Amino acid sequence: MDKLPSVTEDAAAGEIAELYEDIRTVLNAPTVNLIWRHLAAFDGALGWVWKSLRPLYTDGYLGSAASSVRDFERPAKLASFSIDFNTASLDTEAWLRIEDVLKNYQRTNPANLIALCALLAALEGQPASPAPKTTAMANTEAAIGTLPELIPESKMSAALRADARALEALGTGRPLGPVIAGVPRHLAHWPAFLSETVRGFRPYRDEIASCIATVQDHAHQQGRALAGLIEIPSKTSSRPAVVEALETFAAPHLISNYIVKVGLLLSALGPHTRGISAGR
Repeated sequence: MDKLPSVTEDAAAGEIAELYEDIRTVLNAPTVNLIWRHLAAFDGALGWVWKSLRPLYTDGYLGSAASSVRDFERPAKLASFSIDFNTASLDTEAWLRIEDVLKNYQRTNPANLIALCALLAALEGQPASPAPKTTAMANTEAAIGTLPELIPESKMSAALRADARALEALGTGRPLGPVIAGVPRHLAHWPAFLSETVRGFRPYRDEIASCIATVQDHAHQQGRALAGLIEIPSKTSSRPAVVEALETFAAPHLISNYIVKVGLLLSALGPHTRGISAGR
């Protein structure tokens, strides 16, 4: 995959900065996910998409749907999945920071995935009936603290870059490409942890691929059920940019990829963080 155009949060100004602030507030998240930063690189696309999807987040349509995607069914081989992180030699602060990074993506990715699937279904004109309200986004959860900055690929060592790119591609059936997603770029702050993650995932690449496909299919089903609730903006001039942006992003596959990997990592992290987190 070619490098993905995006507008960083630091570079955002004017309307884009205002949209970013609203997205952070609505999702109760410290950062803006890559899909929104990517849409911001296409003229008018971010405002067009966020105006269409914001009511799904604020009016109570994504809560249960997001939970059903987050709690994906695992093949038997992954039922007791674990990774031995002992060789990573991390201190207490590092474990907590890693947990915050993963929980941020666990909170935001499922809702973003379903919302995008709903938008894709609406753009394709798929018939749908309005879904009943479920539960609102978990805006009452304790906010996650400030996350570390995303590390650019250009600032990584060759070994670190290889691990980050491997995490991106593992189980996707796609060739290695430039690091574009936030998860590996955040985890690159802890090279030993990232290396152990890739090593721990490799024997399960087929099972991970199966989970990614399951999550993606389920999200499409959830999205189709919500498509009838989306009011496509009347400003049709932005529609081609939106379609191009979503196709370039390879949505929803990329988000499904990290819903699975983050979910597995949080399970594997449990024995290392349970006591620490309780004492926070």
